[in-house]
Amino acid sequence: MDNLAKRLRDDAEAIKADVSPQLESRIQASLEAVVQERPATVEAPRTERSALFWWASSLTGIAAATALILMVNTNTVDPVTDNTVANQAEPALQLPELPRLPLKVEAAMTTTLLEQELENIQSDLQRAAKAVENDVDRIIDRGDSTESDDTEAIP
Repeated sequence: MDNLAKRLRDDAEAIKADVSPQLESRIQASLEAVVQERPATVEAPRTERSALFWWASSLTGIAAATALILMVNTNTVDPVTDNTVANQAEPALQLPELPRLPLKVEAAMTTTLLEQELENIQSDLQRAAKAVENDVDRIIDRGDSTESDDTEAIP
């Protein structure tokens, strides 16, 4: 590490840099304007809330919970005592009519290339099938002629 530090110092001394008086004054003004960082101040501890605040928030919570329980319990109907509700079917969910947007559908530019490739492949397959048919016919015709020659040779 000492060798590296020595080489860096030597390289730094070899650098010749001239600083204009204007730049020198701006650098000096910037250095003087910098304020030394102060340690962060400790946040003041939170003040304790009074017992009245604690009681008021507790009572508000209890009142809200009681109101919620009452609202839930008073809106329910007992299915044993009310036969009309139990016998009624639930109405179907009616969704609002959504506006229909006009869609303009056009074939993509790449489909023409794919269609052309498909046609080329189909024509290649047809030519290959035709060639196979011709080969099979030729083999069958030759086979018939060789079989007929063999059968004629047998007495």
